[in-house]
Amino acid sequence: MSVRVPEVDGGLGLTGDVPATDLVVVGGSPPFDPARISVDTDEVFYLSTTLEIAASLADLVDERVALLVGGVESEAHIHDVQHLYQEVLGRLEEVRHGPAGVRALAANLRELASDLRLQLIVYNGAEQQVTASFDPPWWRTILSLLPPPIGGRLRSLARLEDVGEVALHLWGYAHLLAVQLVPGDVPLVPDAPYGPMTSFLANELGERMQYMNHEIVRGYYIHGGQPIDVTGMTPVQRAALVAFSWLRVPSTLLVGAGGPDVRTNPFIDRAGLQRPGVSGQTGTPQAIPTAIGRAVATPRSPAEALARLEETSNYLRWRHGSGLPGQLHRLTGGGAGAIEILRTTTSDGERHWTVLVPGTQSLAVGNTNPMDMQTNLEVIAGVQSDMEIGVAQAMRQMGIPADEPVSIVGHSQGGMVATAIAADPIMQQQYDISTVLTAGSPVGTIDDIPHETNLMHLEDIQDGIVGLDGESNESAPNRTTVTHLSESATSPGQYHELPPYVDMAERLPESGHPAAERWGAIAEESMGMNDDGASTESFVFELHRQ
Repeated sequence: MSVRVPEVDGGLGLTGDVPATDLVVVGGSPPFDPARISVDTDEVFYLSTTLEIAASLADLVDERVALLVGGVESEAHIHDVQHLYQEVLGRLEEVRHGPAGVRALAANLRELASDLRLQLIVYNGAEQQVTASFDPPWWRTILSLLPPPIGGRLRSLARLEDVGEVALHLWGYAHLLAVQLVPGDVPLVPDAPYGPMTSFLANELGERMQYMNHEIVRGYYIHGGQPIDVTGMTPVQRAALVAFSWLRVPSTLLVGAGGPDVRTNPFIDRAGLQRPGVSGQTGTPQAIPTAIGRAVATPRSPAEALARLEETSNYLRWRHGSGLPGQLHRLTGGGAGAIEILRTTTSDGERHWTVLVPGTQSLAVGNTNPMDMQTNLEVIAGVQSDMEIGVAQAMRQMGIPADEPVSIVGHSQGGMVATAIAADPIMQQQYDISTVLTAGSPVGTIDDIPHETNLMHLEDIQDGIVGLDGESNESAPNRTTVTHLSESATSPGQYHELPPYVDMAERLPESGHPAAERWGAIAEESMGMNDDGASTESFVFELHRQ
């Protein structure tokens, strides 16, 4: 069986038949014209409801046939002519349980209804993205302008109400991760994949949270000592900034106040603001080389490079531990994170660089480990994070020249940071970032990747993390998203773990899709995997906030 790939311009060769597979490839070709897409969501809802009603009628037929079977068996036994009724009984059982029976019909109808409901959720989320604008409620605007002390007291009362409302929606999200159920105002989709559902919930939560900070209502937010224009952000991005300001308070109470949020490099963040270089102050992110020049096996595929993240994430996880139990240590955000840079030298002396960035290691906000919730919120909001700065420092210390290819590989938060670095205009000028590989990373809010950089995003539809950005990934010739509906796991968190994504990366060649094949060829060349005589050295950097 094969599926037809639409012909596209641009000389990418994305034409012809490719083998069908459960890996769905999106992107790697010019984006579709949104003006051509028109979906009547009311009609979709009506059709899904009709299918569910039809499934219920099929259930009723099954019950009536079951009663008929019972009656036939009883009459045959009474009149001792059961042998004459065997064919009738067989036909009735086939009507119930056969491949074209009423039970199979009911299951197929419910599956179609579930698919339509899922599409309805996706389209509603897309419509929210398109129609979202900066339009704070009038009462929040007035509340933000009231002078103290009355204004301060009223804003405090509003925050108390906001906390309760947000807690209710967060409970709905946690409930979704636990049993795949959602709050009553969201259409219930039995056995719906996590990713699209959490994307829908993220948009719902973003709509409700985006103006819960009086600064954001005024159109700007102070972050890192600089004002950020929020009028062009999505609701999810504005909500991320609100969450950042709220979560900073309990984190400070739990782990103690950290230093000011200062930066050490003169990079321009993605909000277009110049950050002055400040050094020698608390809060400064630092990249410290820890394990230098260890000889390691050269990865022979992007999947092998992705698999190294497990070793990287465990390398320094508890090195600077406080002696607290593991989960409490993660909550308080103590210790440091770690990234790894591989330097691969081919037999002809050419050098290739691979930067490995693991996922979130701390649940705190703004403590010593920059691989924390603060970085997650900052990247989704589109402002520069300490992790981006730390990775840039490590690359600078390695002395990577501008004419040698660099690949960045990341899982979860690591993929978010990798994509953000690829979108940074200063990093684009300083390095030849050839390829990026992300796994289970919500990166839909990061756009404007230069066409010289080729990105591959791996997303499991059952992974509840990939939908937290509330947006679909940008579709472009240099940006490909591969999705997969995994088998059931014992817990929702297993869908987000690294090993399933490594397996997904190993299966990329099976898709047969030209976009996936093109990215794989570029990535292998960029990482120096095609030379049997290549040698690789590993450099591990400890990252922490002072």
